[in-house]
Amino acid sequence: MILSAPSPASGRPPPPAPAVLRALFLAGLGMPFCGCSSFLSFQHFETIDRQLVWAAQRSVSAPPRPALDQRRRRDRQEEEAEPAPQKSVVLGVLLAFFPGIIVPGVGHYYAGDTKTAKRLFEMGEWGYLFAAIGGGVGTGAYFLDKSQDNFLPIGLYVAAGGMGTVGAAFLLTAWICDMVDTPRAIRTGGEPWNFFKDDEDFLTD
Repeated sequence: MILSAPSPASGRPPPPAPAVLRALFLAGLGMPFCGCSSFLSFQHFETIDRQLVWAAQRSVSAPPRPALDQRRRRDRQEEEAEPAPQKSVVLGVLLAFFPGIIVPGVGHYYAGDTKTAKRLFEMGEWGYLFAAIGGGVGTGAYFLDKSQDNFLPIGLYVAAGGMGTVGAAFLLTAWICDMVDTPRAIRTGGEPWNFFKDDEDFLTD
């Protein structure tokens, strides 16, 4: 407290100044508020302690993270291990019949045996190639036969017939193999045909 200097006349200190009195009055008024603030602070810390207790209880009751990861991994493996839906054998054979007669290997593509389907398609390509060559040679022989009488057109006719026969053989073989082997490919889930299973360089690659 700040007090005034003693009066020289009486030797007693003067009464407290008004500023000191006001300070004391304000301090007295602030005591209840200090008590309330300390009470609120106590409630705040009590709330924090309660939240920490709840968090600790949840961490104890929840399974550990590695266990969750193992369970999720096991569930994922079980889902992947589930067998794929069985495809229709009838639909596979119908696809091998048509449009398989035009594009050999369609039935095996449907069954999931892409390796056999690729080989049958290549066989069909060779068939179309030989058939196209035979058709071209036969067309040339036809025009030569009309313009001149010699044995050249006859030889070209024979060559065209041979080329056409080879091409048709390739196409028919690929088509029939596609129809006959498609049910096996569907039942085995797309396993390649034994004839092509270990094959690395058949016709073309």
